[in-house]
Amino acid sequence: MARRTRYSAFDLLRPVIPASLCVFGLLGGLITGAGIIYVTGLWKEFGLAMKTPFDSMTNQDMFVVIGSILLVFASGWLGARIGIAMASKFQA
Repeated sequence: MARRTRYSAFDLLRPVIPASLCVFGLLGGLITGAGIIYVTGLWKEFGLAMKTPFDSMTNQDMFVVIGSILLVFASGWLGARIGIAMASKFQA
């Protein structure tokens, strides 16, 4: 009969904690990017630019849309990188 090894709850949750740190870092970055857009007032301009048809968009509307999307993506990427760095410190 094989002997059963007992695992603690920490041993079972050990791989989950770094993954959750990465996910929470990504979500924190995305929320931060959306918050920056909201605070700066780009949120209203982004909404108005998204309602206009693509044929009648001006260059300013295009820059607002592309800049807002890039800002959210960049802050999400930065948040994910911070989460990965925190997870690597946790595993060491």
